[in-house]
Order: sequence, then C-alpha cells, then structure tokens
Amino acid sequence: MENIFKKSFIYVIKNSWLILLTLVIVFSSYKIVFDSKKYTNTSVSKVFVYENKNKAYSYNYYQNILKNNLLSKDYSEFTKTDYFLNKLLLTLKKYGIKNLNKDELSNIIKVNNVEESRIITIETKYDTPGGSVLIANETAKTLKNEIKNIFLTNNINIIESSTLPNVKSEIIGLKDILFFFFLSITIGLILISLKHKLEILDTKDIKKAKSNSQV
Repeated sequence: MENIFKKSFIYVIKNSWLILLTLVIVFSSYKIVFDSKKYTNTSVSKVFVYENKNKAYSYNYYQNILKNNLLSKDYSEFTKTDYFLNKLLLTLKKYGIKNLNKDELSNIIKVNNVEESRIITIETKYDTPGGSVLIANETAKTLKNEIKNIFLTNNINIIESSTLPNVKSEIIGLKDILFFFFLSITIGLILISLKHKLEILDTKDIKKAKSNSQV
C-alpha cells in the first residue's frame, strides 16, 4: 500500500507541469474576462457653447442663434466635415493612432446636442478603452481650436473630459486567487489521472499486440 502511494506521489510530481499549465490557462482566461469587463470601450466628452459678443456677428443675430441653439448645431455639423476630420486625423497620428481614415473616424465619433441646452456631447467607440478616451478628448480639443480659427470666436469650454474609470475596487482579491489556485490543482490532478489511465491502456495494448504477434 505504501509502495503504491509512493509511486503515485512520484508520478504526480513528474507530471506537475499539467497543474502549472492549468494554473496559467485558468488565470489567463480570468484575466481576459476581467479586463474586458473592467473598462468600456465607449468614452464621452462634453463641451459647452457660451455667449461671446464677437465682432464677426451682429449682436442681435448672435443672440438669436444662441437662443435657438443653432450655433451648437452648427458646431456639431462642423465635426462631420472633411476639413475637421483631416485635422483630427493629423492630431491622432501624433499619439500613435495611424490606422484610421476619414470614413472610419466619422463612424467612431458621435456628436450630439443635448436637448434644450448648449451642451455638445462627443461619444467615441474604439478598439481599446485608452484609444476611445484619447479620440473623445482630442475631438473636443480640436473642435475648440478650429472654432476659434474659423468662426473667429472663442466660445467653447470643455466641461467634461473623458477618463478611464477608477477600477481600484476591482483588483483581484485573495479569495479569487485561492479559488483559482485550488481549482487549477483539482483540474490538474484530474488531467494527471486521465493521463495515467491512458498510459495503462497503451501498455496493455502494446502487450496484447506483442502476444498476438508471438502466436
């Protein structure tokens, strides 16, 4: 009995790589799922169009378009122009996002006017959370800068920049580590047991084949 236990123990030690492999696979799978839930790939920035008595407009005309939110709508439509998209693409390339064209960028960005307000929301959806945040924030900055250059007015404030969520509370805890550790050991031992049974069957088949050949 003691001899059988000793042999079994040595066999498990020799095949402990199966437990380590299972441990790596289980933790890697959990990490992939954990990271995919940790962040959303959608980001939102907000800008506010405020009153600015600019010489480019008559005061009454400017008051009228502000009152009817026309200026905010004009700015939203401006983000869809080739001129704006090209400017934004040049900025994004500086940050390493070089695999986009104008059509793809226009599909990533959604610019909307908040009803009965002068707030414009910029929503982006990209392959990675960090890229999504970057595009949303750079869209807001580019809009602010280009409105100043083209409309000759500086009446946009970025009131909310997109950021990655705080995930401090989502760090893997000790309970999770212990759970996946014992789960990996259990699965590993089952795999070792199956491997041992297959080896026994192979040995029996080899002996049977030899005995048949001798006959």
